[in-house]
Amino acid sequence: MAAPAPGTRPAGGSRAAREPLWSPPFLLICGSQFLSYANNVMLHPVLPLYLASLGQTPAFVGLTVAAFSVTSFAPRPLVGQGVDRWSARGVYVLGALALAASSFSYLLPLVALLLLMRTVHGLGWAAVNTAGVTIVSETTPASRRGEGVGYFGMTRGIATGLLPALGVWLVAGTGFPLIFVLSGLFGLGAACTAAMVPTAPRARQAESGGGFWSNLVEPRVALPATLRVLLNTTHPITTAFVALYARERGIQIEDFSFYYLASGFAMVGAQSLAGFSDRWGRAPLIAVGFTASTLGLASMLWASALLPLVLGGALWSAGVGLLEPALLALAIDKAPPSHRGASMATYTASFQVGTTIGGLVWGVAIEQVGYSGMFLGAIAVLLAGLVLLAANWESAGGRGLSQGKT
Repeated sequence: MAAPAPGTRPAGGSRAAREPLWSPPFLLICGSQFLSYANNVMLHPVLPLYLASLGQTPAFVGLTVAAFSVTSFAPRPLVGQGVDRWSARGVYVLGALALAASSFSYLLPLVALLLLMRTVHGLGWAAVNTAGVTIVSETTPASRRGEGVGYFGMTRGIATGLLPALGVWLVAGTGFPLIFVLSGLFGLGAACTAAMVPTAPRARQAESGGGFWSNLVEPRVALPATLRVLLNTTHPITTAFVALYARERGIQIEDFSFYYLASGFAMVGAQSLAGFSDRWGRAPLIAVGFTASTLGLASMLWASALLPLVLGGALWSAGVGLLEPALLALAIDKAPPSHRGASMATYTASFQVGTTIGGLVWGVAIEQVGYSGMFLGAIAVLLAGLVLLAANWESAGGRGLSQGKT
């Protein structure tokens, strides 16, 4: 059977049931992603509180978010070349070690050192995300791609739900040092797990004769990458700034751990539906995801107590749970096999492009127009994503419910 062209998906039906999904490489990379995300997301609510305890402002918190994000996306084209020309597994292991080293360095209460090591943390994050999704793209059958990346996303969603809540609980009970130690150990575990992923033959870059520099960026994944930029612009609001927002609303930090638990469960539950994009097309799930996330931010805007804030965060996370696997599957659909590393580097760079913009803009917005202005601006960004999706519906795999069926 001929391989599908980039940007298309094979027919569903009985073939999807025959193709195995849960191979040892797929299980190992899912486990390693869980540990990598545990390393990072545990720090999301902790670092803003830590910096606030050192007398820093919300604008400086936004600067630390940006420092992480800039080095997380700027080198990704080079990381993608390392994946394509060297080893996805090797790039992943080096990145996970950088995550671990950065977390351990936060034990030193030096603001300048923390800002510097956030850039190192960003480099590690670029490596594990680019190499991780490349390994997933090579270990999931094409006819079950949406389902496979959904399960892959669920491992990250579980970490996103549980570990920030654990971090908040530990801050209230034991303080900051134990959190940094645990985060570092998670990074070491991710490196060890990734080292066990079997190597596989990889397609070489034979499609383009432009050489190293012309192959750094893959334009064929521009649509999913742009949509992901818009989504991730709102990410710092629901991770870094939401703890400060809750404190302004008079919500006790011990109770706020429920926000992260509810958000994590909502994200995982939504990601379990990712297989529908194999049957319906990617665009319908992307549209529902943007709508849910927009409504979630609107709910958080009007929240004056813990429960509506938790519900709003859960709705935003459910939208992300639909968007993440659908956008990743769309990017893999469009990626030429010989440029998988470059394609995944281009796509995953969009995570931090959006987060960088959000970290800088929303931190300043809080100080200039308050939290209400921040939420209204973020809602406008997500609505722009829906407009862009509608304008490119067919390219995003929105050809109706019969798409992908025989």
